[in-house]
Amino acid sequence: MSNPIPSSRQLSQTRSLVNRALQSRYAEQAQLNEELATGLKVRRGSDDPTAYGIARRLDTVINRYDQFQRSIDSATAWASSTQDTLDDMANLMTAAYEEAIRGANDTVGTDGRTTIADRVEGILEQVVAQLNTKGLDGFLFAGTNTTTKPFLMDNAAGSDGSGVSYYGNATEVRRSVGEELRMSVGVTGARFTTAGVTESLGALRDALDADDTAAIEAALADVITARDFVIDLTAEVGVKADRLSDMSSQFAELQIRNEAHRSGIQDADMAQTISDLQRSQTGLQAAMQAVASLYQNTILNYLR
Repeated sequence: MSNPIPSSRQLSQTRSLVNRALQSRYAEQAQLNEELATGLKVRRGSDDPTAYGIARRLDTVINRYDQFQRSIDSATAWASSTQDTLDDMANLMTAAYEEAIRGANDTVGTDGRTTIADRVEGILEQVVAQLNTKGLDGFLFAGTNTTTKPFLMDNAAGSDGSGVSYYGNATEVRRSVGEELRMSVGVTGARFTTAGVTESLGALRDALDADDTAAIEAALADVITARDFVIDLTAEVGVKADRLSDMSSQFAELQIRNEAHRSGIQDADMAQTISDLQRSQTGLQAAMQAVASLYQNTILNYLR
């Protein structure tokens, strides 16, 4: 018995079903190929609204942490440069102290003390140069007035006993290192003027030039006090640098966790994607063969 010839309505319904099946397969292929190309299983809100929303919120958190990390890196560089400069300055103050010890000996004589005074003057100039150290973001010891050279040996009105004037301010440089958290990352030049660092060197130079033993001994004590102050500042900045290092490690750990969380939500399992793509291709081929068979049978039915 021959197969009944399908009506035009039946043919239309069959073609519609077949086309929908093929479109579904093609859409699945496109989605899997896109997933394979991007490495993402959630690329837009329509893929998975909940997962997409969580991933985007994690993006915001990660970007915010990136900003903090960059700020911490900048603060760390500032603190590190400050600490290195203070170390060099402490060494210069120690050298001045050693010169003062030699100069305090009466056997040195007037000419000897004049020579030592010249060396102390040279140390003073080096200390001033250190106080004018410039980092990537400006002068380290100018306070927040970072674009202005803070110390000049100009003997201007208001300069200290060594003839050094300070043109910075007393406001500490701060960096944002967390949510609503700002941290001081250095020291201001105003603290050096208050402690009389350059003034102690100027007093030692003048005492040596004056060949005044009592004044030399008094200046020697002031130089020691100034050196100890610089050493204490070095330790203070070191504590800040250590704290910044700890914070950097904490943010790095948080970033790893957040990125892993985001990856788990939106990243594709590439091995599974490849497997699904192979399965989809096999299914598509089978569907196309079924379509070809369907149309072949339909034509044969008409020919009969």
